[in-house]
Amino acid sequence: MTPYAYPPYPTSNLNEQFSRLRELLYSDDEYDIDSMHSRMHDVSRLLNELSNEDQAAALGYVDGHLQHLLRELAQEPPSEEAWQKICNLFEYFKTTEGLTEAVAWADAALAHWDDGLRILPRRWTYECNLEDIRLSLGRVLESDYDIWFDFDWTRIASISHLVLYDIPPDNYFETVNHPQMARIRHLDVEESSFDESVWTTSNFRLYAGDLARSPHVHGLTSLVLNFAYDDEPSGDHVAHTLAQAPHLTGLTKLSILNTHITDTGAETLARADNMKRLRYLNLNAGERFDATTFTDIGLETIRDGLPNLETFIDPGHSAHQETGSA
Repeated sequence: MTPYAYPPYPTSNLNEQFSRLRELLYSDDEYDIDSMHSRMHDVSRLLNELSNEDQAAALGYVDGHLQHLLRELAQEPPSEEAWQKICNLFEYFKTTEGLTEAVAWADAALAHWDDGLRILPRRWTYECNLEDIRLSLGRVLESDYDIWFDFDWTRIASISHLVLYDIPPDNYFETVNHPQMARIRHLDVEESSFDESVWTTSNFRLYAGDLARSPHVHGLTSLVLNFAYDDEPSGDHVAHTLAQAPHLTGLTKLSILNTHITDTGAETLARADNMKRLRYLNLNAGERFDATTFTDIGLETIRDGLPNLETFIDPGHSAHQETGSA
């Protein structure tokens, strides 16, 4: 990696203030999020005390320091912690030029990271500023009821993972039927609300149907449907619906969670032409459903019908490795 050309130390008649600026920027715990927040608050106060001429030089120096830290962080092994620290740095850039340069550099430098690690911070998406270039760094958008009506995720071309929390039916329908859905590779639909006006058994089946009929889901390789409060057995119905989906042909990972599924549902999935590429299948029924209706017959059906399957988690929480014949 090419060493970063660190900016020259600004010259000014206000040497004492620039010395203080340097002290604030350099710290033994300069990557610590809480420490940086406190120090950058002091940096902002100091900058406000400078004249326009001195402030312009100081702003460039601050951004240069942040870019130096960014390049060091990007050399760390990919992890959630490293991603959080990187995102934290982008809170403090002082100039548009510095931020633009840093975003472009980081997007290229992090290209080898797993997309699943690059989750857009909620604080960025809640601001609902679609002109914010920081949004292009994300690959995962987590959307919930609180931000849905103000946030247009389709403006972010970089998103490949979409996680939907407690999205009302109308908004869910609009999402899975939007042409931009073709960009999404991983869709995770999570029901975690006790609001029965939003989440009912009929809605679970409705959501599976909306997804199955969408012409824009051909790019999906991973799908999670987590029905945490499904009070009636919907699993077999959902399995049948997904098995009939004409455009849902690229799945390699499928999870239908916390709902009741039987040997019948397993057979439906195993016989479906659009499920033959599955390498991972999770049918964990959770704690509320009786998993005894899934038997060894269902297990053998899965093994025989899905030749590429490597991992299968049955409704009773048991994991079966290398179940397929491929």
